[in-house]
Amino acid sequence: SGSYENFEYQKTDTEVTITKYNGPTGANVDVVIPAVVDGLQVTKIGSGTAGTDETAGVFAESDTVVLRSLTIPEGVVQLLENAFVRLRVEEPVQIPSTVVSVGYGCFNGFDGRVTFSEGGNLFYIGPYAFRDVKFDGVLVLPEGITTIDRGGFYSADASAVILPDTIEKIFDSAFYQPNYLIKIFVPSS
Repeated sequence: SGSYENFEYQKTDTEVTITKYNGPTGANVDVVIPAVVDGLQVTKIGSGTAGTDETAGVFAESDTVVLRSLTIPEGVVQLLENAFVRLRVEEPVQIPSTVVSVGYGCFNGFDGRVTFSEGGNLFYIGPYAFRDVKFDGVLVLPEGITTIDRGGFYSADASAVILPDTIEKIFDSAFYQPNYLIKIFVPSS
């Protein structure tokens, strides 16, 4: 483990996991997560705190942290448990095409908008991964997603959801909405 610029990380012989951000915050702050640290690709973002402390993430300990923008680099493969919990970002955050899985509670309590890259590799949405997240209008989930785990989009804000042809499993409460009905378009496959 070590630190690079304003980030703490853990590394193996082949990859780096960003575990903490210690830099400036505020509505005028743009944060770019590094793609490479110590010559190794950053492949994971998150502190891996699922089931232990759901208020601690890479950016927030207990109070909500505000940023103007957040850039997640191409090359990141996993967004781990609680990575962006209690984070407010003014500009939309794009999930890179290289991400294959979004872990438990990754964006739980996230205040901002999230978009998905087209043509990506994302196949797994973890439990409560996008709980309470706002999506602009219709949420079109990218092709490749096969599994949306329990509560994956619990109480997420979207006018409708279009599922990809690749979807195989949708667990209970994946699209639970306590205040209104959401339209879900299921592919014929």
